[in-house]
This record gives sequence, structure tokens and C-alpha cells, in this order.
Amino acid sequence: MNNGRYSYCAVSTRVRLARNLADYPFGPQNACNAPIVDLVTRTLRPLGDFNLIRISELEGAQAGYLKEKYIVSPLLVKNAATGAVVVSDDERVSVMINEEDHLRLQCVLEGLCPEEAYDNLFYLDRKLSERMSFATDSDFGYITACMTNLGTGMRASVMLFLPALTECGRMAELIAEMKGLGLTVRGAFGEGSRPEGCLYQVSNEVTLGYSEKEILTMVSFAARKLCDMELMQRNELISAYPLQEEDACRRAYGILTNCKILTYSEFAELFTKIGLGAYYGFFDIDMITLNKLFINMRPAILTYAEGVDDEMKRDELRAEIVREYLLR
Repeated sequence: MNNGRYSYCAVSTRVRLARNLADYPFGPQNACNAPIVDLVTRTLRPLGDFNLIRISELEGAQAGYLKEKYIVSPLLVKNAATGAVVVSDDERVSVMINEEDHLRLQCVLEGLCPEEAYDNLFYLDRKLSERMSFATDSDFGYITACMTNLGTGMRASVMLFLPALTECGRMAELIAEMKGLGLTVRGAFGEGSRPEGCLYQVSNEVTLGYSEKEILTMVSFAARKLCDMELMQRNELISAYPLQEEDACRRAYGILTNCKILTYSEFAELFTKIGLGAYYGFFDIDMITLNKLFINMRPAILTYAEGVDDEMKRDELRAEIVREYLLR
């Protein structure tokens, strides 16, 4: 999806729906929930190209790959007894089974597009509800394992690249401001995670008392506001410190196009300047492709994709891949 000016800030959108079955006990570790896997799989397979992955059958770095791709959560990986995930071929749509809730439907798309992501889930949600009885309450809506998910059971989030606001020390005040609006801003991997590569998730904090449309509108508005503020801050930086900003961006480019060893943490730090340099026009780099590169350079994803377990060899390979991308 092309988000115009926001393509330099909005990396991806994720919408997630939490659902529980009325006829099964709550709790992922309950052995009684094992049949849910087959029930969901039989329902989804006629609807598209979906693949079932049982957590107990994960091999090698596959679990890390799935976590770093946002396809599964750490909690689901811990539940090897009954946990599973059904994933579309393009990995955009997935259904975690027997995580905190019986079902966690989610869609991840590029750019800033909460409504489109929700539309992709609405059809699956309706089809699943036709085959199974979800736990609901006339007053509280969908019943979930955690009270913060009561109501719609929806979490909508947008991943934002905010290097200028981070550099200028404005994120703390903005996080507090978003919290006052019923939103939360976290690191790339949600609660408790750090903002690697200046990537932040803005999402709704409460699901009860709001409709799906209201949540999507609220998150979209907040994401666009943060993008506008980020772009304004970038323009102020380049106006006030043109030589310093260009120098920092070109230094990062010089390191990444010449280094032979590249750790992920170093790449995350230098990535912020490459992204800024692309926005300023110093480099002819497509941000959508650059964002994909950043994700694909994560340790577990690189290990799984290339079959390289040794850390030093992985750092060498990361340097080679990044160098070839920037110099092509």
C-alpha cells in the first residue's frame, strides 16, 4: 500500500482480534483445548491457502523466526502442548490457537492501513463464528482471558519509524500524551520491549466501550499525528543543522557499505540514519524495501532463512547482505 508522505514513517499495521470458545475452558495449558486446533484448521482451509504449524513440531530457529515476524507470540511458543498457529502463504494473516485466549486472529500489512487490515480479518472472524460459539456477554461483548481485552477484543497498532522525535528527546512527552487519549506507545515487540531502530508501536489501550470503527479511527488518527510531528521535526533538524545531519547520514552509509562484520544492534542504530538520509534525498533508497531489509536482518530470521547458526558468521552475512543492498 502506498501511503505517500507517510511511507517514510509508517512501517506496518497490525490488527488483532481475541476470541474464546464458550464450550471450552479458558487457559492455554488446558489439555481439553487440544481439539480447537483441528476445528479452526478445518474451518480456515477452504477459505484460502493456510498452513498449520503445531508448536510441538517447531524445529531449530523456526520459533524465533515466527516470533520476529510477529506471527506468534512468546507466550504461544511456551505452550507446546496444545499451541498452534494457522498462517496464510503470504504470512499476512494468522490465527494463534491456545495462546492467552483460544484464538488470536491477526493481520499485518505494510504501511498505515488499519481499516484494510481489519477488513481482512472480518471475513475470517465471521466464518469462524458460524462454525463455533464464541464466549460473549450482553453487557461486556467478547469475553477474554485478560480483562483489558473485553469488549471488541480488538488491538489495532501501527509500527512507526520516529528517529527525529527520538533524537530530539520528545518521545517521553508524546507517550504520556497518547496515554491520556487511551492509547499506548511501546517498542517494536510490544509491552516491555525497547524501540529498536527507533521503531514504536502505537495502539489502543482499551477495547471495552468502543466500537471496532472507533478504535480503528482513534489509532489511525494518532498514527498520522505522530507521523506529521516526526516529519516536521525532520524538516526542523535539516534546516537547523544541514551539514551535521547530512554528515551523520553519510557516515552511517559509509560504515554499512564497507563493514565486514555487522551486529544487529549496530545495524539498528545505523538504520535510523539511513532512513533519514532516504527521506532527505541523500540516497536513492525505497523505504518499503529498506523496512523489509531491517526485519529480515533480525537474528532468528536471518538464521532461519540462511541456515547460519554461528553468531560471527551471521554477522558477516548480515554485513554482506546490507552492503549489497545499499550498493546495487
